[in-house]
Amino acid sequence: MGEFAKIKDSLEAISVELNGAMGQLQAASQDVAAGAQQVSNGAVTLSQGAQKANGITQGINQISMVVQNNVATAEESAAASEELSGQAAMLKGLVSKFRLKV
Repeated sequence: MGEFAKIKDSLEAISVELNGAMGQLQAASQDVAAGAQQVSNGAVTLSQGAQKANGITQGINQISMVVQNNVATAEESAAASEELSGQAAMLKGLVSKFRLKV
């Protein structure tokens, strides 16, 4: 076998191996692209979850404000009720001193 034939055979073998390696690189590249898409989808899902959590937090804060307002109103009502009760007792004492003449 001549020197030319040996070189030709070697080049063909290298070509076959390069084609195989190229196929493996393409498959790996597709796997990486699929993984990147999954990461991107995960990021979108996380972002949506964060937005929903933020909305829930805002709702809870609003409920907390309403509860605080209700507590303040209840305290004011209790104080007013006590004041009115005291005034009613004083008025009852004053009225009891009056006598109707028949």
